[in-house]
Amino acid sequence: MDYSKIPFSQFLGYVALGVLLLVVFYLINNYIIPISKGRQPIVKKYWQKIQIIAWLAFFGLFFVAMFRVNMMITLVFLALVVGLGWSYWQNIF
Repeated sequence: MDYSKIPFSQFLGYVALGVLLLVVFYLINNYIIPISKGRQPIVKKYWQKIQIIAWLAFFGLFFVAMFRVNMMITLVFLALVVGLGWSYWQNIF
């Protein structure tokens, strides 16, 4: 297999985007949502759904990009993520 095809800059771009998404969600969860005292339960309910959709979209795009580059490594990574986080995935879905 030719591993020189893996676009490391694209991988780093996805990692940077994931870290940025994590920081933005952290700031909103800990500093913005507590300000909305009267509507906090409603805001939290919808905000959690927005976060789940955003993370699923991010990982979906990441998965497709890596799958196009190297199918075998991506499938092994997917098997590890699903296998190690099985109890977590059951609770989410």
